[in-house]
Amino acid sequence: MRRGIAVAVCAAALLAGSAAQAITFKFDWSASSATTTSDATMMATGLIDIGVGAGEPFGEQDITSIDLTVSGSSIPTFKIDGSEPLQILFGVVADDGMSAMLFDIFFGGSGVLSFGCDFVNCEQGSGPGEDYNIVSGLAFTNTSAYPSAGRALGAIRLTKFVGQPDPDPDPDPQPGPEVVPLPASAPLLLGGLAALALWRR
Repeated sequence: MRRGIAVAVCAAALLAGSAAQAITFKFDWSASSATTTSDATMMATGLIDIGVGAGEPFGEQDITSIDLTVSGSSIPTFKIDGSEPLQILFGVVADDGMSAMLFDIFFGGSGVLSFGCDFVNCEQGSGPGEDYNIVSGLAFTNTSAYPSAGRALGAIRLTKFVGQPDPDPDPDPQPGPEVVPLPASAPLLLGGLAALALWRR
């Protein structure tokens, strides 16, 4: 019995340690950074939690949470939430843990709304116009081209998310009821004790 409890405690400690190691990154990409694009208004923004520490590499298996919104005037707004049939993510967290660099990324599938590199590591495709593309909609339709794979992947910024304090829920509160001063409690208490003493006699 005691051994089972000890094992459970150790497992909980390990899980707590690994959960505490996850870093939340702010994800930001805009088609306006591309050399050419089918829609300069396309963008992908949101948050992604990666369960590794500073200076460590990561893959899609290290994603603990992802919530990205992809939008643009030529595409329907859609979400990337980790339920996509195909998920690819490779990169490394900076030594200070404040940013991350990607080597490859893709979320989506064939014939569905997708986001990420059209080809492995954002390299160039074999067909005409398949130049270091980032997909933000349907593959080979809603793409943004870059002069190199490094520029394509560098256009996606992952910076450590630092939560902002909650805004004042009521910045201009209405005045509440006035506080009515109560009579001094110490003299009343002493008087009550004296009355009890006299009554007991």
